[in-house]
Amino acid sequence: MPIQLKKYLFVTMHHLLHGAILLSGVLVVIPAADVTSSSLMEIITMQQYETSPDSVGVFPEVEGSNLNGQKFRLPHDLEGRANIVLVAFQREQQADIDTWMPTLDSLVQGQSDLFYYELPTISRMNPVIRWFITRGMRGGIDDPEARHRTITLFIDKEPFREALNITHEDTIYILLVDPQGHVLWRTEGVYSDNKGRELRQAVLAVLRNSLK
Repeated sequence: MPIQLKKYLFVTMHHLLHGAILLSGVLVVIPAADVTSSSLMEIITMQQYETSPDSVGVFPEVEGSNLNGQKFRLPHDLEGRANIVLVAFQREQQADIDTWMPTLDSLVQGQSDLFYYELPTISRMNPVIRWFITRGMRGGIDDPEARHRTITLFIDKEPFREALNITHEDTIYILLVDPQGHVLWRTEGVYSDNKGRELRQAVLAVLRNSLK
């Protein structure tokens, strides 16, 4: 099932009676005389609106190089107003990545502000081993566009995973990221029609909102 993490405001009966609510982790106390159903709804609506742009998380700053040797500092160097990022941790997960390719190619067609990237994510290694791994990956990909969008990360994986709330490496993760690094939508695993439909809707919403 697709994962979409959002911040919701939970107001308990105790909080209602005492005029206290939790806003982004901060307890706000409202004088009892001012507590009305309409005022609470206004606060709840404002809270959900203000946190929605980054409600899934923020993509951490990492550096890597694509298979053409071009260096990237992510998320700063993501090229689109909307960017689909596919994170993989194991070589055999390429087959899972490939299930997304037809839909991603269809989505970016005719969209100059939408890009997608594959991020093979590997633990830090010495330069010689990194060279052999990168050379092997590049040798298996002839398409120049595929080489451009494949950015290998040799990083400390634990803080990277913690930042993105990735609990294990047994599957791939698909993230929709804006230029500021806000992760606006996410899912995991192989493609399904439902996931593709949700991604398409999320992409259209991001591109539409960025024009406002």
